[in-house]
Parts: sequence; structure tokens; C-alpha cells
Amino acid sequence: WTSVAFLIGLLWLMFGNYIMEKVFAQFKNTYDPFATKDQYIDFSCVPEIFGYVPQYVHKQFQYPLLACDTDGIDTNLIPWECDSSGFDYWNLIYDVDGWQGQKRTRSHRTSTADTIPNATPVFSLIKHYPPAWYNEEDKGTEGS
Repeated sequence: WTSVAFLIGLLWLMFGNYIMEKVFAQFKNTYDPFATKDQYIDFSCVPEIFGYVPQYVHKQFQYPLLACDTDGIDTNLIPWECDSSGFDYWNLIYDVDGWQGQKRTRSHRTSTADTIPNATPVFSLIKHYPPAWYNEEDKGTEGS
């Protein structure tokens, strides 16, 4: 038994420090906020990045069903392209009349729906806060 204890002690001397470093590294905070630098790339500049848009995906439908009001966001944030029917056709908010915050009915920009006062919001609220220069570019291209 002495030789077994000696062998365990020898292995501990050889590899014990390495094993303990690996175990303690799992519990040690290694994030350094000063190690990273701002790359000055705005979220709105990267077309491959999409926003979180609540939707219901089902194999029966050609496109996901949107579960939020998309009027206040750039449609480029929605991670799929729509056919000629538009995003309103696939949006569930127009299937329920009178929910709080309803601004219009499907394909009509006027607020013809009567909203229920003090009702709990039924659908998710999403917002997009693009940089000021992004809005200026949009204004310039709308008139073209």
C-alpha cells in the first residue's frame, strides 16, 4: 500500500496544479470589459442582423404569423421576405378587433376599430430606435 500512496502523491505533484487550475477556472469570473473595443458599427447598418419579432411558426402556413404591431419598425428587421400580400396578411393583430393600442384595421391606415378602454395588451409591443442618420436616409429615399 505504501507504493500506491507514493504513486498517488507523485501523480498529484505532477498534475495536481493543472487539475486545480482547471477546476478553479470554472468558477472564476474572466470577463474584462476593458478588453473589448467599440467597433462603431450600428445595429441598423448590418443587414444580416434581424430584430426579435414575435411570431408563430406552423407548417400549415406559408409564412410565420406575426403576433405584434409592425407599423413602428423597419420591415427589414423581420427575418423573412413576404410576397405581394404584404406583412399585414400574416399579422394576427388584425384578427382580433378592439385590442388596446390598435391603430388601424388590416390594410387600412385609418383607426376605424373601437378599442376597449383599460384592456390588457393582447399582443407584444416591439420598438426600433434607429440612429438619427438612418431616419434621414429613409426620408430621402421615400420621395424617389
